[in-house]
Amino acid sequence: MPLPSQQLLARLSRDRGFLVRASLLMVAVALAIAFFSSLAFGPRLSAAELLEIIEAETETPTTVKELISLVRFGDPSPEEPRLLDCRNILRDPRRTWTEEEIDEFAAKLPQPTGSDLIAPWWKGLRGEDRETAVGELLAISPEVPYRNEFLGDLHFLEGDWTRAMEAFAEEVNRFGASTYSRRSAVVLASRERQLDRLESVLEDPEFDSFFEPKELLEIYSESRRFGALGLATLKAELDMLRSPYLAPALFTAAIWFLIFMAFWTPTPVRLAAAGLAFVAGAVSAVLTLYFAVVQENVQGFAFNPQDTAIAQFLHLVAGVALREETLKLLCFLPFAFWAGRRKSGLEAILLAGIVGLGFAFQENLQYFQSGAGSYVAWARLLTANALHYSLTGVAGLYLYRMVSRRMRGWEEFLACFLAVVLAHGVYNAVLSMPDLIGYSPLSVILVALIAYRFFDPLREQMETRGIGQRVSPLGIFVLGSVVLTCLVLIASATMQPFRFALGAFASSVGGLVPLAFAFISRFRDL
Repeated sequence: MPLPSQQLLARLSRDRGFLVRASLLMVAVALAIAFFSSLAFGPRLSAAELLEIIEAETETPTTVKELISLVRFGDPSPEEPRLLDCRNILRDPRRTWTEEEIDEFAAKLPQPTGSDLIAPWWKGLRGEDRETAVGELLAISPEVPYRNEFLGDLHFLEGDWTRAMEAFAEEVNRFGASTYSRRSAVVLASRERQLDRLESVLEDPEFDSFFEPKELLEIYSESRRFGALGLATLKAELDMLRSPYLAPALFTAAIWFLIFMAFWTPTPVRLAAAGLAFVAGAVSAVLTLYFAVVQENVQGFAFNPQDTAIAQFLHLVAGVALREETLKLLCFLPFAFWAGRRKSGLEAILLAGIVGLGFAFQENLQYFQSGAGSYVAWARLLTANALHYSLTGVAGLYLYRMVSRRMRGWEEFLACFLAVVLAHGVYNAVLSMPDLIGYSPLSVILVALIAYRFFDPLREQMETRGIGQRVSPLGIFVLGSVVLTCLVLIASATMQPFRFALGAFASSVGGLVPLAFAFISRFRDL
C-alpha cells in the first residue's frame, strides 16, 4: 500500500502546472543566490589587476631549492613538487625574474652551487648559446649536486632526450633523493623506449611514490608490464572517486537512474540487480581505459588529426566505438542470462541501460576532471549519458533475446551490434574529426534518434500496473534538470562576475533545450 506522501509525489510529478511553477521558483531562487554569491565570493578585479597582485605576492627565494624551482617552474614553492619533471620547464624563464635578479641571488650562494653552476644553467634555459652553457656545466665536477640535473634540463630543451635521460639518471645514482630527476629519467626512458633502462628504474621499490596512478599507465604500457598496468588502471579509476567532481557525476547519473526505476515496479531483487549493473558499467569503463592504453601505446592504434579523414573515421568506429560497446556488453552478459531465466525483456533492457549509465558516470568523472569542470554537467546529462545508456540498452536487448533463444537469432544481434557501433562512431566523428566539426550540432539530433530507439521498446514493455503510484519520469527529468542547471549556475557565479556566469549559463542551456524537449515528449504521457 503506497504511503500518502508517495501518492502526493506521484500526482505532483504528473501535474504540468506544478512542474512549471516549481521550475520557475527554483530558477528565481538560484538567480538570487548566484547574484549574491558572485558579490560575496566572485572576483571583483580585472584580470590585469589580479595578475599584478599575484606578481607582487611572488615569494622571494631564500634557498637554492627555491631559486631553482622559481627559475624552472616560475614558482619557488609549488603545491605538488613531487609531480613535476622536465616537461614542466618554463619555455620563457625570463617571465618570472630578470637576469640581473637571478645573477644577484646566485652570487650570494656558496660555490660551486652558486654562480658557477646556476649562471650557465640560467643562460642555457634562456636559449642563449646553449652549447657553451653545456660546456661550462661539463667542466664542473659531477660530484656537485644539481650539475647533472641542470645538464639534463638543457639536453631536454635541445631535443636530445637520450642524453637528457642519462644526465637525470646520473643525478639519481649520485643523489638518490632527487624526485625531479627520478621522474624526468623515467618519463624520458618511456618516451624514448629505452626498455632496459626503464626496467632497472621500475625495480626501485619507491618508484610508485613519485607518480600518480594515471601517469603510470604510459610507463607500464611502454615497459609491457601488463599486470602492473591493470592495477594502475584500477587505481587511476578509483582515485577519481575522491575527486570533488564526484557529486555532480553522481547527481547526473541519479537523475537517469530514478527515471529508469519509474518503468518497473521496484523490488529488493530488482534494486540489487540495478545496483550491480551500475557497478558493472563502471567496471567496463576501467576495462576500456586499460585496452585503450594498450591499443594506443603498444599497438600504436591512436587518433591522429593529421591522418586522412577515412583513417580517422575508421579509428573512431573500429577503435573507440567498437572497444567501448564490446566491453559494456561483456559486463552486461551475466545480467542477460539472469533476465533470460526470468523471461523479462523489460529487466534486460533496463539493466543494459544501467550498465551504460555506470560507464557514463565513470566517463563523466574523467571528463570533468580533465579540465571541463562540472559546468557541462547538464550537457553531459542529455548527450553522453543518454548516448551510452541508449546504445547499451538497445544492444543489450538483442543480446538478451539471443541468449534466451539459445543463440538463435544471432544474425539480428550482430546486425544490431554493428549498427550501434556505427552510430557511436558517427557521433564521435562529428565531434572529433576536423573535417566534420562544422556538423557538430547534428550530434544533438543523433542522440535524440538513438534515445528514441531505446525508449520506444522500453515504453512498450513498461509495467503499467500501479503506474499511478510511481513518480513520473517526466517529473524526475524536469525537476532534476532544473536543480542540476541551477547548481551549475550558482557554482559558476562564485568564480566569475554574475553577468558572465549568467551569459555562459544561458548559452549552454539554450543550445540544448530542443534535445530536452525531445526527452520530455517521450515522458509526458507516462
